[in-house]
Amino acid sequence: MVNQNFILTAAHCLHGLTTNDLVISLGSDLIQDVSAKKVKAQQFYVHPLYKDGEAYFDVALLELTSPLQFDAKIYPICLPEVAGSNENARANQGVTLTGWGSLERSGTPSEKLRQAQLSIFSQQYCNRTHTVQGGLAGLRIKSALPALFQPNLMCAGYQVR
Repeated sequence: MVNQNFILTAAHCLHGLTTNDLVISLGSDLIQDVSAKKVKAQQFYVHPLYKDGEAYFDVALLELTSPLQFDAKIYPICLPEVAGSNENARANQGVTLTGWGSLERSGTPSEKLRQAQLSIFSQQYCNRTHTVQGGLAGLRIKSALPALFQPNLMCAGYQVR
């Protein structure tokens, strides 16, 4: 969540949905937790440059019907006040990825919030190694990132050694 009135999410998570389809569950890492606080969105805003199937601008805001009250389990995320101008400034730093996504394409969502610790890579590294020419990614990267990694898209992952 960004503040008491808005929640930040991925635009692809809202594909084909309306606000009537959304119930936002807060304060638990279990999707069906009956003790979790349930709230509704009155509106959502998908980034105007987002294109379904691509990774660019994959962000949306959910505007809540009423402000949240923060507590030990529900609190805002930390976001920078100003956008960075150097896309490689955070290379080699750690980042945590979380979500309820499925483990397979078109699979069912996870019942428990999953997380992974990743490293941020430089744009040059990602464009050199995670492209069809680099041989690691295949067609999914080519369709999701037709212009490769751009300065407004963070590249993160892990390396198996």
